[in-house]
Amino acid sequence: MSPSPSEDSLMNSFLDDYFAECDEHLTAVRRNILALEASLDGGRADMSLLDELFRSFHTSKGLSGMVGIKDAERLAHQIESYLGGLRKRRTPATPEGLNGVIAGVNVLEQVIAARRENRTLPAIAAVLERLAALTAAGEAAGEPEREETAPVAPPPMSSPAPSAP
Repeated sequence: MSPSPSEDSLMNSFLDDYFAECDEHLTAVRRNILALEASLDGGRADMSLLDELFRSFHTSKGLSGMVGIKDAERLAHQIESYLGGLRKRRTPATPEGLNGVIAGVNVLEQVIAARRENRTLPAIAAVLERLAALTAAGEAAGEPEREETAPVAPPPMSSPAPSAP
């Protein structure tokens, strides 16, 4: 059963709103990435920029899921995961990581544009893998070292030696 004309019109209106929202978030993302790049020169990522970026991707992920654009949802989720590691200081802020985010943003923009123009969606697997590797590497680096051996139990308490008569 195909959607009625009014359902099509409603979905098209909803998609128009989705594209407008995405455009706003991606504009903010580009601006914040430039500022974040500058803050990395000092060796530390600006927490307020990370928070804003995280929120933009979190919102983009939710919006993409609502309209059924799964590739955009997956990309936004993976970028959000990486940024979450940065925010919690489990993942170090590095130029390599920032380049991974930029690559993710570029592909996310391509996915949204392709959907808007009814074109074939670009491949996302490579950038998803790159972002997942950055996230995993950061989390592994931030984990405390685990002991390779079981802890040694304390010696049993001995009873006092009998006293001599």
